[in-house]
Amino acid sequence: MNPGLERLRLMLITDGVGDLDRIQNIVTAALEGGFSGVQVREPKLGARQLVALCEHLWPVVCEHDAVLLVNDRVDVAALECVHGVHLGFRSLVPRQARAILGPQKLVGFSAHDGDELAWASDQGVDYVILAPVFATGSKPDATPLGVEATQALVSAATVPAILLGGLNEHTLDAAMTIPAHGHAFMSAVFQAEDPEGAACRLSRAVGP
Repeated sequence: MNPGLERLRLMLITDGVGDLDRIQNIVTAALEGGFSGVQVREPKLGARQLVALCEHLWPVVCEHDAVLLVNDRVDVAALECVHGVHLGFRSLVPRQARAILGPQKLVGFSAHDGDELAWASDQGVDYVILAPVFATGSKPDATPLGVEATQALVSAATVPAILLGGLNEHTLDAAMTIPAHGHAFMSAVFQAEDPEGAACRLSRAVGP
């Protein structure tokens, strides 16, 4: 197991707005609040902006012994200021990403059903994100998996599974009944009036 995986128990995913100062402030607040992983998901940013953002986040990520991932962009993930890449079906195939990045970088994949989960496992990913567990405003057209189906997927997974989608302070108790490797949050922190306070509460609820 890649040692960085252990730090993906509590992950923040950026919400795609593209405001660099806002992202840096909220990421810093989440790390101060106990989060240990960050996935930069900012499709509005070009390569140079994305690299600049990762370079600015890198010192605070290292200060908190956290993991920094970038969504989709294998070229950016190859830089020293990023720990790995998170992929979807529009990205490079995970085996292709691995061939570029090597064994030290993390390679993850978003899975939404059993077939995608099995395919990702065969591709040799380090982890999968299962989503959406609950209804989520970020993808209102997506059908939520629900607790029972997510439990079945996690049980069938041969790689660590991280839960995403509608996770917040109200749904976390139900999510914690699923024996997943980790939990990922977006709106619960990015839309909070007090991001650090929200991160602290989520961190305490998830536990070590």
